[in-house]
Amino acid sequence: MHVVPGSNEPLAAATDLLVIAVFSDDPAKGSLMKALDRALGGAVASAMEDEEFKGKAEQRLQLVTLGKLRAKRVALLGLGAKKSLGPSGLMTLGGQTTRLGNAVSAKHVTLVLPKELPTGIDAHGLIARGAALGAYRFTRYLSDKGRKQTVQTIAISSADSKHGVDKRAVARGLVVSEAVALARDLVNEPPQELYPATFAKLAAAEAKKYGIEAKIYDENQLAKMDMNLLLAVGNGSEKKPRLVHLSYTPKKAKKGPTVLVGKGITFDSGGLCIKPPSSMDEMKDDMGGAATVLATMIAAAALELPIELHGVLAMAENMPSGTAFRNGDVIKSAMGRTVEINNTDAEGRLVLADAIHYAKGLKPKRIIDLATLTGACVVALGPYTTGVFSNDDDMAERLLEASRRAGEDAWRMPLNPLLKDQLKSDIADTKNTGDRFGGAITAALFLSEFVGDVPWCHLDIAGPIWSKKDSGAMSKGGTGVMVATLIEMLS
Repeated sequence: MHVVPGSNEPLAAATDLLVIAVFSDDPAKGSLMKALDRALGGAVASAMEDEEFKGKAEQRLQLVTLGKLRAKRVALLGLGAKKSLGPSGLMTLGGQTTRLGNAVSAKHVTLVLPKELPTGIDAHGLIARGAALGAYRFTRYLSDKGRKQTVQTIAISSADSKHGVDKRAVARGLVVSEAVALARDLVNEPPQELYPATFAKLAAAEAKKYGIEAKIYDENQLAKMDMNLLLAVGNGSEKKPRLVHLSYTPKKAKKGPTVLVGKGITFDSGGLCIKPPSSMDEMKDDMGGAATVLATMIAAAALELPIELHGVLAMAENMPSGTAFRNGDVIKSAMGRTVEINNTDAEGRLVLADAIHYAKGLKPKRIIDLATLTGACVVALGPYTTGVFSNDDDMAERLLEASRRAGEDAWRMPLNPLLKDQLKSDIADTKNTGDRFGGAITAALFLSEFVGDVPWCHLDIAGPIWSKKDSGAMSKGGTGVMVATLIEMLS
């Protein structure tokens, strides 16, 4: 599907579906709406009254033009109040447009935006990203693909004839949407297909397309590097761990690299602390952090961002067996810090600890790690919000502002030092888990011990990594969350 800038005369467009976005402040107001109503012989105003269409957010009204316009159908989509429209609403508009086009078997769709859009954000890029992602479906393993995706082109136009749609913003939005779709694909892959070795190989192949260098470390090399925490997590599986180092180093890069670190647990059974079946169904998504890192690296390279960027992907499969690591084991990390294991289902922080130590060796200006780390964060913030933990206030605020502009929800969480006592061990430098309450915070505090003084943000994406339904720009399954936020911040 293609998303392109459209004509400044949308009512003259020869299209299967003409979608007009309207605010609830006065949905019938404006020269475009009046011209549309005249062209359809007053049918628009009549239908709005009959259907009580008020332009509320996500409200819709459809009409057949009966040859009175070159467009076969017209649909009004509500945006809600002008003051309430933000980045997520713009993405939803794009996604709704695509879904509505597919619902009426349209091939060509024209979306007309209102004159007044929110300022200070990349509005046209957000709409383009939403439109592209509204078409996303993971159908690789379906013999019956279900309803056909009919939409081939979406042309984005404006009701403001003096100002067209920003072509560069649309192109940028599409680059980000492709990266998000890649992250979704990876999360949706079944675990028998995506395991550490295949994930590493795929990551290297995708990176090569964009001139990103990739190093893959196998279990033997990891042993020589003393990556004992990463090795321990994968020790119970026949699928052995991998560490992937991706490097994007353009010639005019700004000084001081940024390193992204991703948790890549390709399947998490919980190990010997095995999860109940109901908690294991979606555990193929436990590599979502690594998927986001890979996708962000690719988007950064595709956009030719002038920064040195590295990605460290820590990959393992956490399985129970006679060789699995145990509660009570004491394991020496690559940093040299010893960890007493008191829960084998708290494995993500272990692989991240070794990966963060590797990242520090790159002498980074900042480190950002992403992980589906704790159910506790989902309890605290719900399924739509990323938890942000940081040792640097400026960095945290920049990331939160980037998330707002990108239309992704994030909330800063405390690194309360009073909870550090929960991680004390009688026989090692630390334990890998604390008490039940404050679990997302103690997980972040555990990671902070391996970060040191490097400016750092930890993003717990356990909630928003997976969507339970199709809605707007979101599709059921993997979401590709935080790719857009990171690109916004890095830009």
